[in-house]
Amino acid sequence: MSELKLFREVPKSADFHSVVMTTFSFDFHHFESQVLRELKRKGVTNVNLFADTAMLDKNIGFSTGHLKSLSTSYSINSIPCLGAFHPKITILAGENDVLLLQGSGNITNGGHGKNHELFTVFYANKEDQTQLAIIQEAWLYLRKLTANIEGISSEKLDWVSSNCNLLTDINIKPHQFSEIETNFSAALLYNEETSIWQQLKELVPSGSIKNIKVFSPFYDEKGTLLNRLSAQYNNCTIDAYLQPNRGIHPFKMEEQDEIRFVSWESTNRAKETTVKYQRKLHSKLFCFDAGENQYCLIGSPNATIAAFGTETKRGSNDEFAVLIKVSDKQILKELKLTGEVELLTPTENIDDQVVEKEIENDQTKNRGKIKLLGVDQDGKNITLFVQNKTNLKSSILALYDNWGQELERLTVDVTKPKIRIEIKNSLKENTLAFVQFVDSENESLSNKQVVNKLHELWNTNPSLENRRLMKLGSLIESGNGGVFDVVEFYNTIQSSRKHIEKKTSGGSGSDNEKKEDNESSPASLTYEEAIDLNKETIEHQKILKQHSSIRIWDSIEKYFKELANAEEDEDMDDEEEGDATTSRTRTEKKERTFSIPLNSVKVLERRRASIEKFLTNYSIGLNKSITEKDHQIGLVDMAMFLIVMKHLIQFTDRKVVFKVTVDNNYESVLYPLSGKLTGLRNFSGATLNLLGAFVNLLCNSSFDSGHDEYTQKKLIHYQVLVRRTSLFSLAIIGEIYHDHENGSNWANLLAFNVIDKCGDLEIGFEKHLTEFLKNTSINLDQNRLIEKIQNWQIKTKSHDYFSAANLGICKVVKRIPQEGPLKFLKLSRPGFEYNENDKDFILSQLYNCTTHKLQPSLQELKKNKK
Repeated sequence: MSELKLFREVPKSADFHSVVMTTFSFDFHHFESQVLRELKRKGVTNVNLFADTAMLDKNIGFSTGHLKSLSTSYSINSIPCLGAFHPKITILAGENDVLLLQGSGNITNGGHGKNHELFTVFYANKEDQTQLAIIQEAWLYLRKLTANIEGISSEKLDWVSSNCNLLTDINIKPHQFSEIETNFSAALLYNEETSIWQQLKELVPSGSIKNIKVFSPFYDEKGTLLNRLSAQYNNCTIDAYLQPNRGIHPFKMEEQDEIRFVSWESTNRAKETTVKYQRKLHSKLFCFDAGENQYCLIGSPNATIAAFGTETKRGSNDEFAVLIKVSDKQILKELKLTGEVELLTPTENIDDQVVEKEIENDQTKNRGKIKLLGVDQDGKNITLFVQNKTNLKSSILALYDNWGQELERLTVDVTKPKIRIEIKNSLKENTLAFVQFVDSENESLSNKQVVNKLHELWNTNPSLENRRLMKLGSLIESGNGGVFDVVEFYNTIQSSRKHIEKKTSGGSGSDNEKKEDNESSPASLTYEEAIDLNKETIEHQKILKQHSSIRIWDSIEKYFKELANAEEDEDMDDEEEGDATTSRTRTEKKERTFSIPLNSVKVLERRRASIEKFLTNYSIGLNKSITEKDHQIGLVDMAMFLIVMKHLIQFTDRKVVFKVTVDNNYESVLYPLSGKLTGLRNFSGATLNLLGAFVNLLCNSSFDSGHDEYTQKKLIHYQVLVRRTSLFSLAIIGEIYHDHENGSNWANLLAFNVIDKCGDLEIGFEKHLTEFLKNTSINLDQNRLIEKIQNWQIKTKSHDYFSAANLGICKVVKRIPQEGPLKFLKLSRPGFEYNENDKDFILSQLYNCTTHKLQPSLQELKKNKK
């Protein structure tokens, strides 16, 4: 059998979204640079890690500096146990694929390459479920191990099975052989209510074993397990392989005629090692020769009683292994574990003994400490999940950054299983990495626990909609996204929701199916559905923070910011390196408004219809938010607005290149600049109607103040972007319609309303306008746009303008009566319905100057009287 690189050998046809991994020792840098990167390439978003408490404590704060993904791309928890937490299990799960990888290797450089390690792999999918029972049993074992884990780490485990069809409705009998193929069966052995030793005795017949070969780096010093194996299997011969001067040898064991010690270096596997350094034997393999059948135990257990347990007591360690039963007598030869035998005398390897003793001492100390079962951070709010079996009523909680530098100390009540604290300092909030309970002498009173950043980890939910959203965000940020990707994403969500509503109203399907359909993931919520959520509940606040609009806009903003920075750096290089006679070869800037190739006019019409559908759906949601009682303008409202306006700007006047010849008179642009103002089929109509509706929202709702500092900062940032985008777009409208009798008024009215509700543009807005215009094919004089915006800032309004609550600043079209005491006003501005006869956006009702309320027009009243 050849050596393979873990995770790169995962079936290419398999589609995985989640992984759960357990390990004894853990190397953060190896995981992030090698394992996590490979998992992300495979499409895995939901990453869950569990490690031994003593070993993880040694690494947190010591080797967590420089980490990029800690707390944000994966969760990691330690598992409390009596001895060592020692399983090395990986379960990869997809919607219809699942894989189990288990063996001897930890998540370290050694475990994934430098050491001699041994693993077994089982895989099942929708079509072939032969090996599924083994994987399902391993999944149930993991859920038992992690039953006490709390917070987002627990929630992320639920995501695995809820998004995998093969890990639900499991009904199996544990520790039983499953037939994988002819003459090949497998069973799982692990310490739980019964010990691995008890399970082994049940599955491997004692009367037929002729020889046992043991490969292990660690043995009982007195050879206790070897003696038990000998007694159980009728004093058969045992070959125990030891690596010279490494590991823990059974150096105190009395000599037994039937037990001999063999040098690991005499195996073909050891001799064929091509690396310059001596590789460490870390594999755990127990081979039982029963003549016709061969039994091989492969996994995490060393040759110790702590690993195997006894007839009456489970092992103190948590261990996991696969017992395979095969008729292949060449299995050891295939593993290259044969060769000319060289006997070896066990030695006392003091250095390894000291290390193991130190770990055992740490594990013993941990038994009497407070257990941190999870720590979640939502902005300045921290939630601790605690298991306290000590007599302590209160304790000092120490907060640390990635480097292990202490940020703050708080005294907290530890009598409750769930503790909430608040960080006052924003710097500490942003740099918090892990926490630990300590005493006044700085001695640890608990394990260390990495703090989970909820905002980031919520986004790793492996639901189909969220994976689609993550892929879209990744494509946008890398600059590889398609022109229509965002539009198609939102149109698909809307169509899916309409299909579900139709299915639900039609009465088909079970109650459970209807409930599942209505419980959408945050990634699949439409704008309308987001508006309906109760903003006061913590659960809905969490959902809104994950809404697709926020995540897509953040990806868009990130891409264009990085693109602008790269172009600015290049411009600076040109200035520094160029002179009057020479200039370096310039790297051509990435064209932001390149022509779009389409097959035919029909395809273009479909694209335009798709854009109109996208804008119409947004318009429906926007108008719903206006009528929503006590609605506050939040991140979702502003993100959706920014996404829509960004795409309008990018689509307008964008050249289209057809692959077939078309009529020269046909307008070969993706989205026309001007046209009818009653609809959304052109930039002018869409901008005036949508911006007008957004002004209606501004006039009827206040801005959300945010429940936490993260949201508060983001709200302020989004308001700045909304103000810029609105005024820049209105400047374009004003310039396009400067000859139209109402054109200037439309732009002015909306601009004054935006400034009134969102504030003035910042000093130096011109550079942002320059960047804004780079993303559009609309060709206008930038200086004229700047002049128009500057005039708005002066706020000189016409005497024909009138301001009213919930209506904003409007133009007075007519005063009623024209002479005498004023009673009514007829008002106009974009945001009201467009009237073809008046060529203006007219409010259908009259404003009553006495009651300051709207009422039907005189014509409407006369109609009603008739």
